[in-house]
Amino acid sequence: SYHQPFDRPDENRLAQVSTISIFLTLLAAIMIILKDRLVKEHDTEFGYLLIAVNTLIFAIFGHGFLLSPALRIVKKCNQKHFHDAPLKEMGEEIALASDELFIDFFKELVESDATEAGWTELDLDDWSGGKKKAKAWLEETKAKAEWRCADGKGSINQTRIKYIVDVDIETMSTFMSSIKTKHKMAVGTFMYVLDKGEGWRQIYRAIKLPWPLRQRDAVYTEYTRREQGGDILICSRSSKEVNNSTNALSVRFGRIRADMRIAGYRLKDNGDGKTEMTYLADIDLKGSFAIGYLHRRVSQMYMKGVVDVHRDFARKSSSRAAAESDAPIPLPFFSRALTTVAKKGGDKGRRLTTSPMFANLQTTPSVANGLNIEMGKMIKKETKKKGDDDDTND
Repeated sequence: SYHQPFDRPDENRLAQVSTISIFLTLLAAIMIILKDRLVKEHDTEFGYLLIAVNTLIFAIFGHGFLLSPALRIVKKCNQKHFHDAPLKEMGEEIALASDELFIDFFKELVESDATEAGWTELDLDDWSGGKKKAKAWLEETKAKAEWRCADGKGSINQTRIKYIVDVDIETMSTFMSSIKTKHKMAVGTFMYVLDKGEGWRQIYRAIKLPWPLRQRDAVYTEYTRREQGGDILICSRSSKEVNNSTNALSVRFGRIRADMRIAGYRLKDNGDGKTEMTYLADIDLKGSFAIGYLHRRVSQMYMKGVVDVHRDFARKSSSRAAAESDAPIPLPFFSRALTTVAKKGGDKGRRLTTSPMFANLQTTPSVANGLNIEMGKMIKKETKKKGDDDDTND
């Protein structure tokens, strides 16, 4: 009878060849025992036959476990996407387009469907990390990830993912615009605001890639526009004018300057306290080896990261809102330290209380709650002390 006990076809083939090899080897052993009946001049040919039979299993092993994975990797590296949808990329014009025209194109692209732009949904095989993990993550987040080739006849270079977060659109918009300036510029992935104006800001961003790939960075302008229907568009493209200090950073830390052709978010109010998020990106990572595969791999990693960060923020916001009716939990170290500084005053106290660090701590909800409790204790103590002094004077 014919059995296939293993999940993978190449493992079943290896098992079949191994069984045949064992059978032929045992058959050869019987023939050696009966060698007196063999013709002497055929001994050499018989030895070659045994070597061929036992070498066959190593050939099958090499094909199934070495050659096949290599061919799959080559196929993934050369994966192409073809479509004849009418909405193509703007090409070099996108960098020269006016701000309003660029935002309009981003809106059209982020709202397009498969017929208009040729979007293709990612299969479980397309996700790195295994089918089971990808399936579990997609079921948990209810996200829909798509990609396409912008010009319809090459490597995949644009990705898009849609998902829902359990927080209202205004809270989500505030969270996405609250990038704090970071001064430790040599550590990890971060965003640094270089300049800003009405409805835009210029940002330097370091992009961390999996080892052994070199790190990337980008300098881009981010635009924010609120639509008449209530949707909020936050879109970005590489800046025309680049700060010289960012070029020095790229050289210093060995980063490759990426080209952000178009990227951003559309925030749509669902009307039930939830927000529908759509993230779209087309970033040229500027490489020479397997750049199409690299783009797809990094895009998957970043799409997962974006969804997880936003869902985590929504969970924390819900927990914080639910805890507002409960007694605030003070942070003794920060609260008492800030209260002591505020109480002492003087030049040292004024310098510290007017510093950005002090202001940031005061705006942290948990620290602010602790400050209120500590200040209340101090006022109560001072009031009681004053009352005791009045009674003594009487």
